Amino acid sequence: MERPPSTSLTNRLIHEALLLLDGIVSSMPGRTGQLLRHRYYTLRLKRLGRMGSGSIDSGMRFDSPENISIGDDFAALRHCFIGAGDGGLVEIGSNVTLNSNVSIDAGERGVIRIGDDSGLAHNCVLRASSHNYDDPTRPWKSQGHKPGSIIVEEDVWIAANCILLPGTHIERGAIVASGSVVGGRVKAYSIVAGHPARVIGKRG
Repeated sequence: MERPPSTSLTNRLIHEALLLLDGIVSSMPGRTGQLLRHRYYTLRLKRLGRMGSGSIDSGMRFDSPENISIGDDFAALRHCFIGAGDGGLVEIGSNVTLNSNVSIDAGERGVIRIGDDSGLAHNCVLRASSHNYDDPTRPWKSQGHKPGSIIVEEDVWIAANCILLPGTHIERGAIVASGSVVGGRVKAYSIVAGHPARVIGKRG
């Protein structure tokens, strides 16, 4: 009689099967693909709210979906990525929009939270954990990561090609101009630009 496969082998096979299924569902075109992705990711994510006016376009990828929560009316254009591996956590509110090629990565034990009615334009990158590199006698690759957090409150607009670093906290109603690099607190309803981002105005 054959022995049953080990738990580790079984888990690996399940993992590979889910990766294959993820790839198939992610690549499905058109409205049919959008409906299928919403149904599928409702099962895979910790939480995914009702579809409503939102949709998830092709090329969407999730890493460790069990650590990712998303509210209602979520919209993501093509080739976005949301990751919460290695103990990370991502929480996204309702009516949030990601334009194409947005990368949201909590990283190792990092936390990213995005509030209701916020949006990120093309090619924005959010990364909550950074590499440790303090010890010059060891390669940086062997020094692990330093967990951090990125908080984006409600009604925030982040324009194209922005980078949000660990320790970023963007308060309600703020606007981040294209190409900015943010690494600290942005006050409510302010408009910031540059690298590092600085206040250039205020809404209203």
